[in-house]
Amino acid sequence: MKRVGVIFGVLICLMAYPLQAQVSDEEAKLIQDAWGLDKKEMIDQYMGLSGEAANSFWEVYDAYMIERKDLGMDRYQILKEYAENYDGLSGEKADELTERLFKNNMALEKLQLKCYKRMKKAVGPLEASKFIQAERYIESVIRIEVQSGIPFIDELQQIRG
Repeated sequence: MKRVGVIFGVLICLMAYPLQAQVSDEEAKLIQDAWGLDKKEMIDQYMGLSGEAANSFWEVYDAYMIERKDLGMDRYQILKEYAENYDGLSGEKADELTERLFKNNMALEKLQLKCYKRMKKAVGPLEASKFIQAERYIESVIRIEVQSGIPFIDELQQIRG
């Protein structure tokens, strides 16, 4: 897992970039597409599957990533709206964004459970658990990196004095 962690460091910088800079939705999509390819290579190395097990795994993985991509773009849109509204963030907008973020998190949990169940049937519970563990690790590292670049509500006003 350490080898995977080193690779993540480089890729996380790419993933955090759209949230810290002003980029278009199309640029964010391109970065996300590149991340998906790099992530697949990392998962392949980590899982170390071959033959029929690999074929079954990748079938489930590819279906998962298609659905996961939409949730990732939705999360990006929520964070983008937060950045766009940061200086004049109202209680109503903060509530809307927070509610959307909760729904996005719950949808991701539901998708990961669905993926786990499908993967468990395809490659067995140990390999399915191994994948979910790696997926959750990747997700946690990315969230920490992204969150570190997002100011807390009122943080900039306190700094400005």
